[in-house]
Amino acid sequence: MDVLADSSDTLTIESEPTATEQDSEHSAGERKPAARFTFPELRLSAPTPSNRRIVRICAALLLVAAFIGAASVTGTALRDHRRTQAIADGDAAVIDTARRGVTALINIKRDTADADFARLAEITTAPFADELHSQSGNYLQTIRDADVLSSGQVVAAALAADDGSGAVVADGVRIVLVAADAQVTNTQSRQQEQRTYRFAVKIKDVDGVPKMSSVEFVP
Repeated sequence: MDVLADSSDTLTIESEPTATEQDSEHSAGERKPAARFTFPELRLSAPTPSNRRIVRICAALLLVAAFIGAASVTGTALRDHRRTQAIADGDAAVIDTARRGVTALINIKRDTADADFARLAEITTAPFADELHSQSGNYLQTIRDADVLSSGQVVAAALAADDGSGAVVADGVRIVLVAADAQVTNTQSRQQEQRTYRFAVKIKDVDGVPKMSSVEFVP
């Protein structure tokens, strides 16, 4: 510590810094202040009426899009179902015509020959219809002379398939295979004979109506 006197007779006492103070000052001169990081202030504002309106519009658009997508899928499925049903109905009509034609062919009696023949002719078309009409006189006369009595039924009928994948279609003609049984009596054999038939029947669409265009015996 030093004592100093100035011209005003004032004594000034100066004390030397202690070691602790020197170390503190020295450390303070070397140490840098620590950096401070502040997080940005986040402010959540309430949605404005315009924002709420935009959200509602977007939700409505998404709902409409979902509805349109569902309607499209439903419409496609419905069209496919109708197409499949139309094909099935067409096949059933073709098979039914073949069954009715064969039934009319193997069910004929002397007393009702004209009506039986007319029933058969109603569901035929050319060329089979032409053959029936050209031979109708001889056919009916033979039935009467021989006192034919034929009664039968169709056992099975199905569309013919070329490779197992679909029905044969040629020039708009469908082919149906028909199996039938009949009991026949005539003047030559008074005993009833059991007969088994296999037919290949061709069905042709005539103005939207299926009709027989050909009948052939098959083994």
